[in-house]
Amino acid sequence: MLRLTSGVQIGDNKFQGVHNVTIESDFEKLTDRAVIKFPRRVDWEGKKITDFVKRKQKVTIRLGYDDQNETIFVGYVRDIGVNFPVEITCEDSMYLLKTGEITLYKKSIDLEGLLKEIIPAGVEWKITGNRNLGEFRISQSTPAKILNYLKEKYFVFSFFVGEVLHVGLRYVPEEKPVHKMRFDRNIISNELSYRKEEDVQILIKAVIIGSDNKRKELEEGDTDGEVRTLHYYNQPVSEVKKLLRSELERLKYTGYRGSFTTFGKPYIKHGDIINFIDPKYPEREFTQAFVKSVETDFGVDGYRQKVTIEGKA
Repeated sequence: MLRLTSGVQIGDNKFQGVHNVTIESDFEKLTDRAVIKFPRRVDWEGKKITDFVKRKQKVTIRLGYDDQNETIFVGYVRDIGVNFPVEITCEDSMYLLKTGEITLYKKSIDLEGLLKEIIPAGVEWKITGNRNLGEFRISQSTPAKILNYLKEKYFVFSFFVGEVLHVGLRYVPEEKPVHKMRFDRNIISNELSYRKEEDVQILIKAVIIGSDNKRKELEEGDTDGEVRTLHYYNQPVSEVKKLLRSELERLKYTGYRGSFTTFGKPYIKHGDIINFIDPKYPEREFTQAFVKSVETDFGVDGYRQKVTIEGKA
């Protein structure tokens, strides 16, 4: 039987045992969050844990089996609970981008130029798909708020992989691990539904807002389907049409939708790919399912990952 092992480092302090760790990771939420619970009142040379764990300290969480631990989370202490067991809430490196007000106006700027203006020194970043943003105006916003604005208005996603900020696509093109999940071996429980492409009714609308604030609307998909609306600013109609067709293809497919719970190994991240294998119903095997989010739970009750899939990668 595999033995659960963990290693948590907060500042200069290392802890080999924790009562429970939960981690929420979702590319749409901008910030990954971790909560660490210690098993009891921890004392060291007469000091309580709250005496030597402080807000803003760097946190690294490694989890695994039989001392084969993997780095699951890197971030910073946001809050320290006052009750016992002590509960420490952490955020990933987006925490560093939530302070400092920025006011900026550019008659024309692309994504790379904007990031050079707003990302503070010392934070490493990469772009997955540069684009022209046109006229850009922002007032008294933190870098994190600006990144969230890019997601809502330009369909540009931002998230940290380790300590590197990735901006652009939902996933890192050079990092798309594929995991095989067997229903009779890897999947503990599931809330999945299997649907055929012809039964999926989706209408995707695009609202293009020009620099003069005039709006142009485009549609792709089923006129009586579930509506999803995307907004674009100063984007060419031809480019938006391509994006709509790509998004429709991603969401309208034959295969599984929903979530499933698996063990802690293999370690799964949002942006990874899942291939479902079903020995009982081989006709339902489905490849290239895109991982939207992962909720990790590690502790006395075991090591589990709840994986939510959305669309075909």
